[in-house]
Amino acid sequence: MRLRAVRDGIVLAGILISAFLVLQEVSRGWAGDPHLYWATSLEEMFDEWVLGSKDSYAYSPAWGQAFYPLTQLPWPVFRVLWLMLGLAAALWLSVPVSRFWKPAFLAVCAFEVIAGNIVLLMAVASVIALRHPAAWAFMLLSKITPGVALGWYVGRRDWRSLAIAIGATAAVALVSFVLVPDSWFAWIEVLLENRDSPGVSAASAYLPVWPRLVVAGLLAVWGGYTGRAWTIPVAMLLGTPHIWLQGFVILAAIPRIEQAFRQSHDQRLSLIH
Repeated sequence: MRLRAVRDGIVLAGILISAFLVLQEVSRGWAGDPHLYWATSLEEMFDEWVLGSKDSYAYSPAWGQAFYPLTQLPWPVFRVLWLMLGLAAALWLSVPVSRFWKPAFLAVCAFEVIAGNIVLLMAVASVIALRHPAAWAFMLLSKITPGVALGWYVGRRDWRSLAIAIGATAAVALVSFVLVPDSWFAWIEVLLENRDSPGVSAASAYLPVWPRLVVAGLLAVWGGYTGRAWTIPVAMLLGTPHIWLQGFVILAAIPRIEQAFRQSHDQRLSLIH
């Protein structure tokens, strides 16, 4: 009965937060984070950039280039497709979750689906990265600092996977730089000018990123050393540049990443024997 009450409480909280976000999005014409991605111009990515202002793109030029074809769609079409992408990510992450907890899991994911940031996509990428480390390029070329979870490979002494993750990111960045060098210089300037910014949320002011990065890095290394895959999304959360409510949805990766790690571990054991 207590577990059922906890589950139902989480579902109710998810519904209420999602309803609030829907009203918020409707009031501004659904012009939240997805509109920022859609409105990004390859020629003017960082012109008149202001932290937290509408459509202020802050990811690397490579990320903007990768999603550029989608930005050529009409805004309503892009918004629907982005909503469906977030929903697909939530459903994929929920596969290992039991029937009992699945409603609560999806209710928590729902408000990130509505908000439309890339947190659920990062959660998916972190799971994929267990087998394909090159997927870390997605995180390192967008929010950057969640990449501190690469300490997982250090803890496991898996230097090959670490090299693949960094090498793939560097390769994508190099190609992007050759195509739009001015945008890269502008992005680096934006990062340097805002490196000590507390962000636009109250939580970020009380929990500055630099101490969090230290804790996240140590946690990731410990997790890799002891074989605790859940430390990867937790380290990513701690290392996120600015603390938002939706940012906690990165923890939705835990069931699937634990499952993926157990499967890969079992496969190694079967090969040994």
